[in-house]
Amino acid sequence: MAKFRTAAKALAVEYATAHEMPAARVRVGLTQTALAEAMDTTKSAISSLESAGRHAPSRATIERCVSTVGCEPLVRVPPQK
Repeated sequence: MAKFRTAAKALAVEYATAHEMPAARVRVGLTQTALAEAMDTTKSAISSLESAGRHAPSRATIERCVSTVGCEPLVRVPPQK
């Protein structure tokens, strides 16, 4: 169980960021298809990115997507409870 918690913490930033992606995309008026075209990828890749529960997108993919919608990634490191 400890290994699982460690792995989950390591992926927390990627999962949290991916959950913000649909809102950022919609704010700038892009559909998944339009974002995919701007990133030279597929709509299914964007759909996967926006449903991070299935996989953890790489930090590079997140940064590319965030940059495409005109945002900057923000990493927070809250203190442990």
